[in-house]
Amino acid sequence: MADGASRPFALTSVKPERPLEAARRKQVTLSIASDEDGVTVGLAHVATRHAEWYRAES
Repeated sequence: MADGASRPFALTSVKPERPLEAARRKQVTLSIASDEDGVTVGLAHVATRHAEWYRAES
């Protein structure tokens, strides 16, 4: 969408609002904001705490 409109696309790492709770729940949250200036995607997570099914294989 951003590329087609010649607007910037940004992927940002965002600290979870409640990091301890997010770590305990192994929560990852994705947000998308789009406006006249482009598209921003935010990924909120605790890097060492992901659900077992989410982990990359070795």
